[in-house]
Amino acid sequence: MKIKWDIFDILLAIGIIVMISIGVYYKLAFFEVFVGVFGIVAGLVNAKGLKIFLYTYATQSVVYGLQCVFSRQYGLAILSLGICFPLYLIQIIKQFKNKNKLNDTQDIKIKTLNLNRYPLILLISVIVGIGYYYLLIVLGSKFPLFNTIASLLCILATYFASKFYIEQWIYWVGYAAISITIWLLDFKNASNGALVYLVMSICFMIINISGIVTWIKNYKIQKVEN
Repeated sequence: MKIKWDIFDILLAIGIIVMISIGVYYKLAFFEVFVGVFGIVAGLVNAKGLKIFLYTYATQSVVYGLQCVFSRQYGLAILSLGICFPLYLIQIIKQFKNKNKLNDTQDIKIKTLNLNRYPLILLISVIVGIGYYYLLIVLGSKFPLFNTIASLLCILATYFASKFYIEQWIYWVGYAAISITIWLLDFKNASNGALVYLVMSICFMIINISGIVTWIKNYKIQKVEN
């Protein structure tokens, strides 16, 4: 049987090969490499528009959060474990309560965000961001400003993703850009393990751009069908 590869499968294969190669070359711990590989899987599942992304993102929030604790990236750790994971878990529980269990073939209903909500979102983000920034300084987190920006973008992206808003991808792209900066700075500070997450963040950027294209296409199809 002929195997059909799409852009997402190719990106996944390349990402896994690069992650494993980095892990072998730098003799990194298995967990560090696993987190990077699973992160790409989670991103691809979401980009493909599969409802099981709630499961993969919830799992990724836990393992990535733990790795961020080990790397003293406390902003990203708090974000992953204290905010993203609960948001995904709540959405998963709601799905089960509605007897609408997730499966890998079920399509999602894509929604768009009302523009009237943006001023409130911006105001809340600024207030929360200021407090979060000073909290990270107190905790001694690396790169508190970048961690704060990344956290705010990821919180919004996570919330929009859990509600199936197409606008999530704008924030995922911004989050990937900041994450690339964070892990690049960490790698320059002689942290070999950071290279795994630098590559993962670059892959995220590619995946997120692909996600934008795919979701826009699916949204247009959805509107025609409705």
